[in-house]
Amino acid sequence: MLDLQNYKSIVNDFKSSQDEIRFLGQQPPKEASLYVLDSSFNPPHNAHLGMCHFVPEGSHLVLLLSIANADKAEAPASLDVRLAMLKALYRLIKNRSVSIALCKYPLFAEKCVCLSKYCSPKEQTYLVGFDTLIRILNCKYYPENSIQKVMNPFFERSRIVCFYRETDDPTADELQELYPSKLEKGELQDVALEWSSRIQFARLNGNMGKNVSSTAIRKAISSGDEEVQARMIPTEVLSIIKDVNPYC
Repeated sequence: MLDLQNYKSIVNDFKSSQDEIRFLGQQPPKEASLYVLDSSFNPPHNAHLGMCHFVPEGSHLVLLLSIANADKAEAPASLDVRLAMLKALYRLIKNRSVSIALCKYPLFAEKCVCLSKYCSPKEQTYLVGFDTLIRILNCKYYPENSIQKVMNPFFERSRIVCFYRETDDPTADELQELYPSKLEKGELQDVALEWSSRIQFARLNGNMGKNVSSTAIRKAISSGDEEVQARMIPTEVLSIIKDVNPYC
């Protein structure tokens, strides 16, 4: 059985520290081109792994787990369990320079500033799913609707690669297909036209992201649908889930 005590100690020590960010193990080289996969990892899944494979050789990938989230609670899996699962995902990433880090900020703009202070990267590229991009560009997450003031500096030093969610829902697919055009035409409320040049849209290879989401995975675990679990979750991560049962 997985011993979670070490992961609990890491999380608790970070929470009680004055650190804004903490790298576990390997740290990014100074002035590297950073690719950042920021997620709640609740749990890590095959779409996450597919995003990691998008990172070009010669760049450095940071798997970033925030202990604060703009609209998600620390549930159902606790942070120590998620960190253990994230470490399992980390071991599956081949031929890439990779770090795991904990962060205390919920907003991408704050994480960008934090990483800039810590390792002065040439540029930061954030790998996100379509739903996450919608949240990033939603003014409700910014104080007094200050999205322009907060996000302009973010896009000056960072860019986003947004991966379409592969679904069987025609309505959702149409929304995703129309979104880039609306972005480029400046038709999205509170979203600056110039940001569109800093946002790239991509698709995962094969079926790695087909209907994959953390919500669908948690439902499959609750219902005991092992076929869906095996299709969406890397074996190494699934082994931890079966061992610890964080979603029961």
